[in-house]
Amino acid sequence: MTDLHEHDHAHDHAHDDGGSRAAFVRRSLTGALLTAIGGSMMVVALTGDSSFYVREFMDLPLIVTGGLVVLLGVAAIAGVVVPAHAPRSLVLVGVAAIVILVVRPGPLSVDAGLRYDVVSGERVQASFEIPPESLVGVDADPAEIRARAVELHAAQIHFAVDQLPDQFQEVAIRMVGQFDVDEDGDASLVRFRIMCCAADAVRLTTPLGLDRVAEGPTTFERGTWVELWGQWDGDVEDPLIEVSAIREITAPERPYLTLGDL
Repeated sequence: MTDLHEHDHAHDHAHDDGGSRAAFVRRSLTGALLTAIGGSMMVVALTGDSSFYVREFMDLPLIVTGGLVVLLGVAAIAGVVVPAHAPRSLVLVGVAAIVILVVRPGPLSVDAGLRYDVVSGERVQASFEIPPESLVGVDADPAEIRARAVELHAAQIHFAVDQLPDQFQEVAIRMVGQFDVDEDGDASLVRFRIMCCAADAVRLTTPLGLDRVAEGPTTFERGTWVELWGQWDGDVEDPLIEVSAIREITAPERPYLTLGDL
């Protein structure tokens, strides 16, 4: 009887040790993943990479939330917080965090598959003012267009064509966006507008005419960020910008437009 009792006691002790080790591994893994996820949130916000995915006002919430997640991770490692189960879902989130930190995906590209939302553009564009210095006349000299251009985007151009066609044909225009070419070889400039984050993005597209380009190449890889200067061609039904100068640039610090830009 004594030998049997001692055997059962040793078995229970070994079982307890195994359970403790499993709990320690589970706690450590959960803590490490939480710390990595929270740290990645803070790094993305502090380095400015968050502008690829969300608007600027989300930076502070990302930093605060990331800090809280890091504290939870440290608490889990220290045993203050004990996870109830293995961190299966956290592993997937951790993979996403690693991708963001290592791969560093850029902002939405022309390959995102989104198309221009005309109704949205008309609804939010309620006013438009043409700076007098940007009035250079129809078919102006490319140098004068570049020197006096006003920066616009697709929604503003659609509104101006509809509301101010007599004046707008004389306006020198500067635009920034991603170069795109469709299946028919027609070029356009693409910029995305967001309300909160890239998930709610709307694609704003401006057709381009490249027959009169006096400075710069007339073709780029799809998705290349470019800066261009030109004028509206006068076509109200299918407006496009006749480009007089164009060049490749690096992606801007604020790749997305917001309602504040309208």
